[in-house]
Amino acid sequence: MEKPDLPGPVAAYFAADRRTAIARWKDEASRRYGYVSEPLSCLGTAGGALVSVRLTGRFPGSPVVLRYSFEFAGTRIASLEIAP
Repeated sequence: MEKPDLPGPVAAYFAADRRTAIARWKDEASRRYGYVSEPLSCLGTAGGALVSVRLTGRFPGSPVVLRYSFEFAGTRIASLEIAP
């Protein structure tokens, strides 16, 4: 499957696994649940992006597709809502 073309702030979010406070949060969750997230699609919105992500791991209901709703402030993420 071809990877979606993610806006800069969204690509930075998913790349942050190894270098920020997000990394520590994701590292703990990854150890506990052994999860992997895979962006499936990306739809630009006015001021943000909706990204469908397949999350697979050691948790009830795995795998699950979640909707990440990003709102941007310039080139940064202003908010993120994750929902089924």
